[in-house]
Amino acid sequence: MVTIIPAVLQLNKETLESEIERMSMISPFLHIDVTGALVDGEAVTFDAGALEEVLSNDILGLQYQVHFMLTPDELRQWIPPLLDCDTVSAMIIHHEIGSAEVLSFAEMVRSNNKSVIVAINPDTAVDVVDEYIGQVDGVMVMGVVPGAQGNPFEASTFDRVAELHRKFPQLSITVDGAVSLEDERAQKLAKSGAESLVVGSKIRDARDPQAVYDAFAAAVNQ
Repeated sequence: MVTIIPAVLQLNKETLESEIERMSMISPFLHIDVTGALVDGEAVTFDAGALEEVLSNDILGLQYQVHFMLTPDELRQWIPPLLDCDTVSAMIIHHEIGSAEVLSFAEMVRSNNKSVIVAINPDTAVDVVDEYIGQVDGVMVMGVVPGAQGNPFEASTFDRVAELHRKFPQLSITVDGAVSLEDERAQKLAKSGAESLVVGSKIRDARDPQAVYDAFAAAVNQ
């Protein structure tokens, strides 16, 4: 079964709390993006302590995966506060910070009984995943170049997912970025081997988010 994971905004504490409450009625598992210098050269404006406070005080019974688009220095500030947060089940770290750094953070996170997913950007060869097998819990294939919302979907994503699935059939593969039902994009990603699809604005900005979530779930699980 392919899982649809709604993504929520974290522009500030109030926005995050509001988005979590709204999306909690749709899915018990949410995706949170933390964007920093790795993507746009700007430091994170949101506070790690504030995120930990929001997620630790969750009374809705939710689970979260946190997607860090951060440099190693930023990760050293953001990861430790979340290690004892029971509602955080997975952390996503980009290969682009360097494999040695990823593996070091992965050991830290996994030793605290949380999953680690390594993310790869569209211009990163899928072969880099080889060195992570057995040391992370999954891979996230970015369907867009990380940055501002609205970046175009990279058509090569289908082949990249399929290649990873052929090579590592037991590997958990997630796709994030411009996932939609247009041109059966979500369905093709699922057929290529994606196990989870992160969907942001298509659900979040919909007039009826529940109906759109249900449409995604039905389309990828036919």
